[in-house]
Amino acid sequence: MRVLLSVLLLIFCAEALAAKAPVTPVYTVDRTKKISDPKSLDTCFLDVADCDPTYKYRSIDGSCNNLDHPTWGMLGSAFVRLFEPRYSDGIELPPVAADGSELPGARKIVTSIFEDHDVPDSVSLIVAQWAQFIAHDFAVGVNKETTGNCCEVDDPLVCLPIPVPEDDAFYAQFNTTCLAVTRTQTTVCGDCDPDGPKIQVNGVTHGLDGSQVYGSDEETAQSLREHEGGRMLVRTLSDGRCFLPSEGSCFNSDVCYVAGEARVNQNTQLTVLHTMLVRAHNIVADALAALHPEWDDETIYQEARAIVVGAYLHVTYDEFLPNILSEEFIVKNELKSRSKGYHKYDPEVPNIVIISFSNPAFRIFHSGLQGIIGLYSYHLDPTSHINLTDYMNSPGILEEENHFDELILGVITQPMQTLDSFYTSQIEGKLFHMSRPYGTDLNAIDIQRARDHGVPGYPTVLYGCTGVEVKDFDDLADLWPAEKIELVRQIYTSVDDIDLFVAANFENKREGHRLSPVMECIIGEQFYRWKNGDRFWYEIEGQPHSFTPEQLDEIRKLTLSRVVCDTSDYIVNVTVNAWAPPSDNNPIVPCDEIPRIDFTKWL
Repeated sequence: MRVLLSVLLLIFCAEALAAKAPVTPVYTVDRTKKISDPKSLDTCFLDVADCDPTYKYRSIDGSCNNLDHPTWGMLGSAFVRLFEPRYSDGIELPPVAADGSELPGARKIVTSIFEDHDVPDSVSLIVAQWAQFIAHDFAVGVNKETTGNCCEVDDPLVCLPIPVPEDDAFYAQFNTTCLAVTRTQTTVCGDCDPDGPKIQVNGVTHGLDGSQVYGSDEETAQSLREHEGGRMLVRTLSDGRCFLPSEGSCFNSDVCYVAGEARVNQNTQLTVLHTMLVRAHNIVADALAALHPEWDDETIYQEARAIVVGAYLHVTYDEFLPNILSEEFIVKNELKSRSKGYHKYDPEVPNIVIISFSNPAFRIFHSGLQGIIGLYSYHLDPTSHINLTDYMNSPGILEEENHFDELILGVITQPMQTLDSFYTSQIEGKLFHMSRPYGTDLNAIDIQRARDHGVPGYPTVLYGCTGVEVKDFDDLADLWPAEKIELVRQIYTSVDDIDLFVAANFENKREGHRLSPVMECIIGEQFYRWKNGDRFWYEIEGQPHSFTPEQLDEIRKLTLSRVVCDTSDYIVNVTVNAWAPPSDNNPIVPCDEIPRIDFTKWL
């Protein structure tokens, strides 16, 4: 069935909005509608050379994925919207409250409604960490140029600073009255009307294509290659262990890693995943080089990249996705990888990131972060710990002793925090604190960034996703816990003003669901688009790059547990399911018992 490219794509299934809801709202908007002019999604001012439909490999910059619309998903192209933007002038000025007053400050909201409580989930921390890893694959904002610190620049088109209340329990002791936020670079919307609403520009490719590993532009991609045997560049220590190349030094660290995406050093677990994927690429490249001595460096590199990205997609959809989306949703929208056969590509589906998915919907996983990161022994027992924010942009610990393996085992063993309104205090005032006793506030930035991006308030999104109308706070009674409704009454003057990020934390969830209905709507839609609108999806048939059925069988064997075994330093035992802590149902087994890829299928 053809899928629409219009602004509200929302038919999923008839299901209850919340556990307590007496009504059964339905995801209503019909995906089968056609957009009148698909070119309205093409991005102005981007220039792409003619696409070669016979070329076997993904472009580095995301161009030519869709042969009819070669700029869709390309580096530097615009995001798309599911909902009409919320700007005070209808174009780009920051939103205001329904009564015309200023919206409540983002920092004030955070301190009023979010707390830090330990509520472990049944899944491992890798779920939240994998979410961040793929988030760095599909989106990064490009900041506008400023003439100074945004707390001192009075220009709402460029700066959107967050005011800090005078009585702020944390920041007051440091005389901090403002958190600087620079607005994101924009372009005009689809029809290139300079008087129309603006839309933000993506600083990386939009698709799930491993750009955080390989880069989003040719210069970066080339700089990360060894240019021999198809391998990625690594730095080999005297003991034989390989790490990412280093350039200069990070804060409090002798090494500062270089990868396909600049945020590689942001936290230790993220750096671990980057390192694992580069090691995986070189394992694949070496295997292919041994099988095909006639292949040159470029062929080995591209073939290895195709296999690694295919495996990355398989792990994401077959293992990560079932831990965040409900089984009903996955089955109804055919999001699980096939056990046999191929998937059909639909060129009418835009492989473009939805702005409200990038922020705030996918930022909900910040609730799952642990403020104290466990390092675990080879027996999967905790041995030590580090503070999350103390090692941001300070990755040198990975090369010390056995910490690389201990961090891997920690992220697949330590529980994730439940996705709720409780957030570690490590990210609310201490983020990127460096040598200072304070840093910035991630949750406040998430709220402010969504405003910068024109993401509408909760009622607009709720209606778009479910057809349920909310006109005042009392209408939330069947959708939210009563105590949460009272909290927002004290902060917002109108229900229309409620920020989507706030609502995402408060909406009732159906039993057994990790995401609220509105979050599942937005997040699920994005994963649907990625799978159906990607011409290089690993299960697609009939393309020059398509894997053979035998090769697909090998990729489908792969699990994150296998990747851990293959890309760690000395790990020889691992849980069968790397996405959950050890248990009677998830035993620790030797790596030899975890299925591995047979590369002879690429002969």
